[in-house]
Order: sequence, then structure tokens, then C-alpha cells
Amino acid sequence: MDIKQLIKKYINTACIYFTLITAAYMLCMFFINTGEEAPAVEASRVLLFFVFSALWAIADALRSVKRIPATLGRVIHFAICIFAFYACFMLAVKMLPSAILTGLVIFTLIYWAVLGIKTFFASRLRRNREQTEQYNKQFKKK
Repeated sequence: MDIKQLIKKYINTACIYFTLITAAYMLCMFFINTGEEAPAVEASRVLLFFVFSALWAIADALRSVKRIPATLGRVIHFAICIFAFYACFMLAVKMLPSAILTGLVIFTLIYWAVLGIKTFFASRLRRNREQTEQYNKQFKKK
């Protein structure tokens, strides 16, 4: 893969993450916020969403490098993602240290739960494809 394609893939991934995060935040704020004066999304928060999305896309790009072993790639991906979550969300709202620890633990649990679900369905899909490819017809259709 050349540099131009890699940058294009990185920017596309970052934009997709940014759009999903901003939409989810706006939806939550729509239901939570009842005041007329309060904006749905503050400009500084949107910038942090973009920084978080860019860091997550960098983690995805590093994970897709074939020279990095799968387990090490996953650990690097997790480390970058938890740092991005901490820097962009936890520090931005100036939470107490105990609340930050709770947020990081919840993020970690959600991260690994989603990874487990994704891995389960990917293995099932791969197994179904392998079984389909291995099947050889024994009887001719009349």
C-alpha cells in the first residue's frame, strides 16, 4: 500500500469515527439538555472529538501493519485508545481522580467486550466460509 492510499484510508477512518462520536454526543445532549440557551455541542468539545477520532484512526492504521504481531498490535491499539479517551474526554471535563479511574475501567470493559463479540462473530463467519468452500458435491443434479 502506498503512502497516498494509507493517508486516504486514515482520513476516511478518522472522519467516520468523528461523525459517529459527534452524532452520538448530540443525540445524548438532545435528550439530556432541557435549557434553551445551551448549545447542543460546544466548539471545544467538537475539536476534542476530532482529536480522539484521529488518535483512534492512527491506532487502527498501526494495527493493520502486517509486520506487527497480532497480540502486540492489539495491545498498542488498546494503549493508544485508552490514552485518547483519557486525554480527550476525562481530562477535558476535569473529573475527580476516582471518577477518572472509574471511567477508564468502564472504557476498558467496553473495549474488551466489543472486541470479544467482534472476534466471536468473525470466527463464526470464517468457519462458515471454510465449511462452504470445503463442501464437494457427490451427486449430480438430474
